[in-house]
Order: sequence, then C-alpha cells, then structure tokens
Amino acid sequence: MSEPGRDDRDRLEAALNLLETLLISYVETGLVEIGNRPIEEILGEIRRHAKEDSEDLDLEFRSTFDHRDSLLERASTAASEGELEIAVVLHTTWIEHVTNGLLLLSLDRQGVSPESCRALIRELRLATKLTALWELARLPELPATHLKLIDRATSLRNAFVHYKWSSVSQQDEERRRRELSETTGQIESLVQVFREIEDQALWSGRREEITQALHDSLVEHVEEVGPPDFL
Repeated sequence: MSEPGRDDRDRLEAALNLLETLLISYVETGLVEIGNRPIEEILGEIRRHAKEDSEDLDLEFRSTFDHRDSLLERASTAASEGELEIAVVLHTTWIEHVTNGLLLLSLDRQGVSPESCRALIRELRLATKLTALWELARLPELPATHLKLIDRATSLRNAFVHYKWSSVSQQDEERRRRELSETTGQIESLVQVFREIEDQALWSGRREEITQALHDSLVEHVEEVGPPDFL
C-alpha cells in the first residue's frame, strides 16, 4: 500500500477515535464481556458490533462528555498556583463524576433501569453513594481512610462554595490553609485507586491490554488494506 497522504492520515485518526469510543461503550456497558476470553475473540466481537451498528440506518449515536481528565488537569494547575480552594472544588467534582459514572454503569449491568439509576444518583449524598449504593452496585469496597479523605475534601469544598463571610483568627486561617494543602495533596492518591476499581469492575483488569490490541489491529488493517468499509 502506498504511503498515506494527509487525508488518509486524518481518516485513520478518525477511525481510531471512533473505534476506541465504540470499544469503550461496548465493554463498559457490558455488551462485550471480557473475563478470561482470548483477545482475538474479544476483538472479533467488538468488530461485529461495530459493523452491525454501522449498517443500522435507524441507529442514533448519542454523545456523553467525559470531563474527568480536564478536571484533574485544572485541579493540578490550581494547586501548583496556590489556589487551594479552587483545587479542592475541582478535585471533589472529579470524585463525583467518577463515582456517578461507575455507579451508573455498574447498576445498569445488573439490570437496574436508567430512570432508577439516575434517581438514586440524584437523591443520595456522596457518602451514601460510596458506601451503601457502592455495595449494591457490587463495586470493591473503599477503605475507611479513603472515605474519610473524601469526606474531609467535601467539607472543605462546601465551606468555600457556600461561603458565609465569617471572621477568623490568623491561627485558624493558617490551620485551614494547612488542611487544604494536605487534602489536595492526598487526593492525588485517590486517582489511581478509582482507576484500578474501574479497570477491574468494567474491564476485568485488562483495559490497557485490550485497547492496545485493538489499536494495533486497526493500524495493521489500514496499512495492509485501508480503513474498514464500515468507517
């Protein structure tokens, strides 16, 4: 096959992005089960679903926007610039996005209706979601130390968001700043914890393996044959 031009490279990039999005949706919603199945069997099922969907003229694709990475990036920037209140607001918002996403996907896999899932997510406090609802969703239990950290971060976030203009002593303000600094630093440890839970709960611990295999398979196909007909 001849060296691809700019249009071909753009089409390849679009194909990779589309298939990665399809892969994520097929696996995370439970349409494609992972377990200990051979990688080629998993990839074959993903390709079959992608082809079937591309041939369904009545199928409507709907987008869900994932803000998790941008929230972490902005939280890190805010913390490095000394804007600790902004950092803790962004960090706790990230925690809520991760929590809600994992719960919605896990409960959906168990047959809970979307309406009931969203009602529970909307009505319950974060602490209840991470304990009682977390257990009902059959997600790995979070250690007490992590729950206490999240509770402390949430309290700091609420104190800033619902600011009461109370007067404080210099000593109290210094104590508050130390707590903010310690909390924002410790929250970084939660990022890997939640990612490992997501990988295990939705991907059987094989997300990196499967996404890399799909990427390599698509690149090889494009180099030898060209983009798949269904893209």
